[in-house]
Parts: sequence; C-alpha cells; structure tokens
Amino acid sequence: MIVTLCQKTAVAYGLAETLEIADRVDIFGAEEFLAGNIHEAAVFEGDSRRIKTAELVERYNELIDRYERDPSLKIEIVGA
Repeated sequence: MIVTLCQKTAVAYGLAETLEIADRVDIFGAEEFLAGNIHEAAVFEGDSRRIKTAELVERYNELIDRYERDPSLKIEIVGA
C-alpha cells in the first residue's frame, strides 16, 4: 500500500507501472485514505468520528515528533 499526497497519486501509479508492481500495490491519496479509515473506525457515528479524528491526529503528530525533522508536518485541530 502506498499513501501519498493526492496530487501525487498519478506519479505513484506511473512509478508502480514502471517497476511492474502496479498489480500488487494499492495507491491512495492521503485525504481519501484518512477519511475512509476515520469513517470505518468511528462506525459512522458523528460524535465518535470527532473522537477518532482527534486520536488519529494525536498519533500522527507523535510519529512526526519521533521520525521527522520538519515540525510543520504536524496537524493542528483549530478549536480543539
């Protein structure tokens, strides 16, 4: 599975075809991937979706702190 910026999915598909692995990988834009997972995890309940989103963002930011050098990659939930 490859998760990339939405505007880069076409590039990812092209590279996968060049490497002859396109039939073995799924390629998703980040927004599509995250939205699908949030909905699935929250079982489509509104309040639960907000909680799951906050948990996902918190975990994402922890990973950024641990593995990335650019803190601008973090997500801030305004009004939280």
